[in-house]
Amino acid sequence: MKKLHAPHVVPKHIGIEIEFGHHCVNPKTNDPAAEACDALTAAHHRLCGYSRNGTDRSAFDVAEFDSAGFRGYTDHRHHELSGPLCASAVDFVLMLRKMRENLARYKLDAERVAGPINIYFDNTNRDPVDSRSWGCHMNIQVSRAAFDSWSEHGWKSEPMIAHWIPFISTTPPLFGSGKTGAEKGTAPVPFQLSQRSDHMTRVSCLETVENKGLINERDEPLGDGERLARFHVVALDTPRAEYTSFLRAGVIQCLLASLEEGLPLPDLSLENPLQAMAEVSRDLSMRRPLRLADGRTATALEIQYRLAEAVQDHLRAGCAASSVPDAEFIVACWIETLDHLSKHAPILCGRLDWRARLELIRQARCAVPHSTEIDLLSDIQYGQFQGAFERLENDHIIERLEDFFPSKRLGPFRLLARDMARAKFLSRYGAHVVRADWHKIIVNDKNDCLWEISLDTSANCRKVIAIAEQRDSWKTCLYKLRIAGIAVKTEIVDILFIEAGSTNQKEKAHDKQEN
Repeated sequence: MKKLHAPHVVPKHIGIEIEFGHHCVNPKTNDPAAEACDALTAAHHRLCGYSRNGTDRSAFDVAEFDSAGFRGYTDHRHHELSGPLCASAVDFVLMLRKMRENLARYKLDAERVAGPINIYFDNTNRDPVDSRSWGCHMNIQVSRAAFDSWSEHGWKSEPMIAHWIPFISTTPPLFGSGKTGAEKGTAPVPFQLSQRSDHMTRVSCLETVENKGLINERDEPLGDGERLARFHVVALDTPRAEYTSFLRAGVIQCLLASLEEGLPLPDLSLENPLQAMAEVSRDLSMRRPLRLADGRTATALEIQYRLAEAVQDHLRAGCAASSVPDAEFIVACWIETLDHLSKHAPILCGRLDWRARLELIRQARCAVPHSTEIDLLSDIQYGQFQGAFERLENDHIIERLEDFFPSKRLGPFRLLARDMARAKFLSRYGAHVVRADWHKIIVNDKNDCLWEISLDTSANCRKVIAIAEQRDSWKTCLYKLRIAGIAVKTEIVDILFIEAGSTNQKEKAHDKQEN
């Protein structure tokens, strides 16, 4: 099929940051959550995968990349892991597998120091009084032109109001992790589809802690800010099931590619998006009508169907979304999943997190029929790392990528050029690295001079990869980087980490610059 030319649409590379719940089982302090956080972050630094040659660089270990492209750090007293950007939904799922493997290593190492640690892939503490929510943020690469257009007039542009907000408000049936109970003073409910819906306070906002928006307004590109931007999504739960992860990544890629190209999509503007998301989260029947801005009504599934069918039509016409890897299969899965949801099909118990969680709770009720705590206990067990979810997955009740993706030839996820350049350089020359940022590396030569290695362009990344693969001595490597014009002398030591919701670090750095 011939594809239309859309030069302003950039590849929809996609990444994720997961902030974990955790606590030490036998704490030595009066703050078991912070104690676990410190232990996990320290374990990540110890297991980075490259040597510091015994040099004490603790002052620089604020946020550390490892030699496989991952980053581990502390943010708002939670341990957080950030994965490298991925080109496809398949690579995204494989990357999440590797993240879980890394987390298992960090947990084992941390427990040698802090004793048993429980870790949770959840976004809320389930406390109706002191309710707290921590984040799972997705990052999608978009063009600077599209980002600037969408953000005009306070993020009230047509693509955002008419398409993106209706999409994100009605995603709980597709991407929700599920949870027992209600929080933030909302009406009681036994179970709902989304963990984040009770905590969404704004249609759009810059913050992610006190306020959370269906649209996050951060303009923090992770590279060439004149050409590229990062679309930061904070309104979704942390996925566990690989089908949920695959579907979420792929659908968002396809929809944003269509929005970036400016293709016609149905106007589904909601009268009250925040209220709509809360209603959708509590509607297990998925039949509750939502009021649209023009007076019409539509259910969450109807809104999703209309968006999915419109994107499918654009794919068949060869528009920009067709350049998303496996786009046709992704959109077919999107529509098929909506069909299954409308029929409450049992197959979803092995595919969607909220459905698997609810089934676990229902089975526990049958086993212990008169317990008042069994729902919450089963809920927590599903979210616990190395707990009920892993048992369901090992018993093949939860589907893995090999079960639903047509190709059986699945290997390690593929690093994109910048992440590969950083990973290879750290693996070989990590002992000489002072700091690694998303698009630069600061190194120290033997004369204590600092050099900045830029990863801003694909050409630079390819050269860094080629030089690192030659496995030269450090002196020869740095000489080649200097001759190639990639390494330049610098006096900058403090690098701004503009990723992963590192709000405290960013604000302090900004204040320092302002002063």
